[in-house]
Amino acid sequence: MRTEELDYGALETRLRALLLSVTAWLADSDVAQIQEFVEHGEYGVALTWMAHALVEDEAPVPELYIREIADLANVMGIHGDLPAEFEIDYGSGE
Repeated sequence: MRTEELDYGALETRLRALLLSVTAWLADSDVAQIQEFVEHGEYGVALTWMAHALVEDEAPVPELYIREIADLANVMGIHGDLPAEFEIDYGSGE
């Protein structure tokens, strides 16, 4: 669990922009579900759903978006909830 305060407005803005960017690789039902999660402030669930849907559909997602998904998950402290395809080594910081 992250102890610092998250900027939920910025987080929502990034999630909405990311969703717009990857919509072409998602089923309409997944897009609608993710939008609903975002509208209700369920950002972690939205991001996790998005990542799993992209992997399930074997979407050819550009590296830029894979990194954005991984970075958002890292910011939210939910990186372990993503599929292995979104694994990025951020280092231990030591």
